[in-house]
Amino acid sequence: MNRVSSVAFRVAVAAIILCFGVSRLQAQAPASPVPDAQDSRMSAPAVSAAAQTAKSNAPKQAPLLLELTKEVTTKSAKPGAEAHFRVVEDVIEDGLLVIAEGAKVVAKIEGVDKHAGPEKIPVLLARFGTVKTVTGEQLPIVSATGNQNGEPEKLTMQFNYLPPGMRKMVEVRLPTELERERLLAAQPKPETPPGYATVYILPPESGRADVWCGAVNIGGVLSKLLLRPGNYSCRVERFSPQESYLDFHVADGGTYYLLTDSESVNLAQATTAEALERWNWNRWNRFYISAGGKAVDLTEADPEAFQKLPPLVSDARDFPYFRAPEFLTQAARAQQRSSDAQESPAPGPAAGSATKTGGSDTRPTTLMVLEQTEDVTSKKAKTADEAHFQVVEDVTDAGLVVIAKGTEVKGRVERVDKRGGWGKDGGLIVRVGPVPTVTGEELPVASTLGQKGGKRDVKGGLAAAVGGIGTPAGPLALVILPLLPFIKGNHYVMRSGTRYKVEVTLPPQTDRARLLAAQPSRESTGYATVYAPPGAWCGGVYIGGYRKVLLRPGTYSCRLEIFSPQESYVDFVLSEGHSYYLAVDCGANCEKPDDIRLKLTTAAGVVDAWNSCIQDQRISWMQDHTPGKTMDLTKIDPGYIRPKLSPLQGMACALTTHVPFSQPAQFHIDQRGQFFQGSLVSIAPGQEQLRDFILGGRIHGTSFGCRD
Repeated sequence: MNRVSSVAFRVAVAAIILCFGVSRLQAQAPASPVPDAQDSRMSAPAVSAAAQTAKSNAPKQAPLLLELTKEVTTKSAKPGAEAHFRVVEDVIEDGLLVIAEGAKVVAKIEGVDKHAGPEKIPVLLARFGTVKTVTGEQLPIVSATGNQNGEPEKLTMQFNYLPPGMRKMVEVRLPTELERERLLAAQPKPETPPGYATVYILPPESGRADVWCGAVNIGGVLSKLLLRPGNYSCRVERFSPQESYLDFHVADGGTYYLLTDSESVNLAQATTAEALERWNWNRWNRFYISAGGKAVDLTEADPEAFQKLPPLVSDARDFPYFRAPEFLTQAARAQQRSSDAQESPAPGPAAGSATKTGGSDTRPTTLMVLEQTEDVTSKKAKTADEAHFQVVEDVTDAGLVVIAKGTEVKGRVERVDKRGGWGKDGGLIVRVGPVPTVTGEELPVASTLGQKGGKRDVKGGLAAAVGGIGTPAGPLALVILPLLPFIKGNHYVMRSGTRYKVEVTLPPQTDRARLLAAQPSRESTGYATVYAPPGAWCGGVYIGGYRKVLLRPGTYSCRLEIFSPQESYVDFVLSEGHSYYLAVDCGANCEKPDDIRLKLTTAAGVVDAWNSCIQDQRISWMQDHTPGKTMDLTKIDPGYIRPKLSPLQGMACALTTHVPFSQPAQFHIDQRGQFFQGSLVSIAPGQEQLRDFILGGRIHGTSFGCRD
């Protein structure tokens, strides 16, 4: 055992020595040769070539913008039905046209998922086929997943339909290598440029933003415009002296997309995600002009009209509503008839001069304008309650003030009619008391104000209810009929700020010495006061709404904005300390909107228009236009007010009602030439068109036509 153990021990020691020797020999052996720099550089092209080969063998894909050409509804989207599209833009590869604009594409409908996603809205499931190239080859359209045999495309539907014009971005699989000779032979002949660029306005979902390029209003809804090739500078009118302009160039035959919001205008490609979302949202909401339909042609506009304008100043919000030219002319005629019937002979500083009537044996009377200073309503008023007024303008006689502006006048309620059943409206009769003169004498006023309470025409409603019993609406008529005696009319309200024309009886003889001694003193104010109808502008400053506009004395050129290249400016000389009233006039012709202009008149000449503005204070956004609200423009740069600007121009075919948006009532940039929409008020039939014009009308001029 000892011998065997000794042998084993020796063998183990020999093995250990052998392993140690081998490891020493490996450590002393020379290292493997490392390739030098030249060898590394020589190996790189080989790797690059391999990568290029792999890349060239990979299939190419290109974006393809499609537009639906025919409406698809959930009812028509049966499995196996077809949806038809067209290619919106050329597909160009390596400088060659591969797929032409207008190429047709058909998608096979697989059905509709009526409750897709968390919003549970219908989604059209469709699989696109192929698209034809200029060489006649059919190229496959791949889905969003990049696999033609994968899941079908999902097209979100709104209100259970897809409107024509809705766009979709897909991918088209191009050949591995283009056959350049075939493509060159199939290239279409160069077309003569059309002479214009096409520009689309894409407003946001949150609302509209009015876009102006210089003096041209190019709109705020989805619109298709034709512009001359060249440079343009556009802005969103956002009521700020620091306007954000977008300067861009359009080329002959090019197509451009302007994305607007409440602050600015941005240029985008049609293939960008935001442009696609904006486009489709407007299509769903039908605020559009079809891509193949009419466009607003601005190519004939004077290039000077697109130059940057100075800031447009206003302290109120304006909202555009469009009217026909014939409507404007009729409204101006109504204004003229109203003014001619009431006009005093001398406007301006002498506007309050007395117009005596009556013979030598009768006491003369003159017209006087009173303004109510507090509300009186049939709901709360009682007989013998007082009503308070003040004189609007000086009443003069032979150049002397007889009744001073601002004189307080009291009235007394003579009759109160409460509203009642069967639609009976309330009523009030107020008798105006005597008015004190500058000498302290009291002159009688031969006028009563207000109206008696009365009933509405309930007979027609009663007959309709009875006659409707035998009709499909019979159950509703049976419900309404017993309620008619309990349906009350409206309270009658004489609103604060309302003006009235009354007659005051003058003394038979004037004591000039007493009047001279009692003439009111006039302090230096440094400004003139102007009241102008809605739509009135002086240079770049909006002064309309019959607000109390304070202007420096001097000469001003003012106009009524009707978006016509033949707008008529009227020059006015304003004197310090005097008040001036402007009204609508259409001259002797009064045949077309171009005849409409402004003229000087008196407070009596604008009472009807003034009171219409008072009625519209009930509308929240009209409260900024309160007649008599002070607008101090004495600190405004005269360069904004006095120059005659280029005529503002609009789009004749885009007669779309704009959605109003709110802005604070501070001095700000304003949309120009916009009138106000008012609520319905009860006025004389002859004045209804006048009121609609004064408060509700604006047109876009007819200087621009439309193209198909």
